[in-house]
Amino acid sequence: MKALTSRRIFWLGAGLILLCNLVALGGVAYNRSGEPDSRLVLTEREFGNTYNVLNSRENSGLSLRLNWRLDNAGLADWLTATKLRELGFPLDGAEENWPGQLARQRHREFWLVLELDGPAYARVLARARAALTEAEQGLREDPASTERQATRDYQRSEFEQQRDKATRLYLMDAGVDELALRRLYPDRQRHALVRGRLKPYFYANTPGPSAFGASVDLAIEQINVPLAWREAFQGWEATTGSTRAVVAFGQRHEPWLVSVERLP
Repeated sequence: MKALTSRRIFWLGAGLILLCNLVALGGVAYNRSGEPDSRLVLTEREFGNTYNVLNSRENSGLSLRLNWRLDNAGLADWLTATKLRELGFPLDGAEENWPGQLARQRHREFWLVLELDGPAYARVLARARAALTEAEQGLREDPASTERQATRDYQRSEFEQQRDKATRLYLMDAGVDELALRRLYPDRQRHALVRGRLKPYFYANTPGPSAFGASVDLAIEQINVPLAWREAFQGWEATTGSTRAVVAFGQRHEPWLVSVERLP
């Protein structure tokens, strides 16, 4: 076989790069074709900090990261032994065997459900409000207690953080069947289906339905900001709710910015 020359190697490499770029662009075009699977209206609360994709001052891209949460206290609503078995994770025998069984498992790919400003966020806010109410009652019973004053101040700060600044985007469910999940969560302005990985674990010596936790990663959390909209994000971290962005999730359930609006 005739040895490859440097020129041939160059053109093979260039062709491979071109092919990869064409495949990537084709995937983007397909994802954005037709009607998006869902559209969520997000603010700063649902985005992490902006950051530059490239370090070059002359050619730097701006990117956002979806800021979502997993409500550990609410996991018992859906992350149960039955659910984990449906997802394919083995839970055999007595509960004392489950921590070891799950520890040996790797992350697996699933469809994940993100919920915006729905029951999950409402439960978190209600718990924060209840904790503040309890702290205020404790202070009324003992107004001179510096410890109870500190507790009241802390719970007030926590409630205001959840009410005004914390993300309202929560992971709600996981499954292997995209269509089945969409039937369970039909509101396309509140629920987005995304791809991701999940690995459950079991709290040792804590039996019961709320004893499961999970490590979760989204397949795509980063959203590029087109040049025309970058100005809208200047200095946005210092404010709350001043930027409204519509994010669409397309045919491949990958997110992109549809519109951006700076509010007065």
